[in-house]
Amino acid sequence: MTKEQSEAIERIKYLIFIYKKDDEKGYRATGDVFDTDFKAIETVLNMLKEKDSEIEKYKKKNKELSNQILILYKEQDDYNARIDKKNTELKKKNEELDMYKDIKEITNSKATELVKLKQYDDLKKKADRQDKMINKSIRYMEDTFVLEEDKCITELYNILKGSIRWV
Repeated sequence: MTKEQSEAIERIKYLIFIYKKDDEKGYRATGDVFDTDFKAIETVLNMLKEKDSEIEKYKKKNKELSNQILILYKEQDDYNARIDKKNTELKKKNEELDMYKDIKEITNSKATELVKLKQYDDLKKKADRQDKMINKSIRYMEDTFVLEEDKCITELYNILKGSIRWV
């Protein structure tokens, strides 16, 4: 505030004081005092007009800035909404990946079990073949032994029959 504006405010305060006193006494100040008072009032009015225009300027600037802030908030909200959507999508994809990992583990486990079952079946078939071969060998040996035994008995009988003389 300039010196002139400060003086004008003080002059108006004084005028108000004087006018209040004059009203109490029933008369008002005139002439020279009135001209000085008028200039002080005019200065204050001009100052107020300037302040009003500055206030309007600041109000306009404030409104522009407020609108810009609102736009930024809206953009931020849109951005946050997009981020939230992406996060939701990523969460779903992670859940799917976890599910696929679980399926892969189960599949690997089942495949291992199948391999073990196949190996077991192969070993069982091999053991069954060996059992069959052993059984065949035993039957062959039994048959051969029985035949050999029968041959031996027959030969022994023939030898004995020929060497024994009946008296």
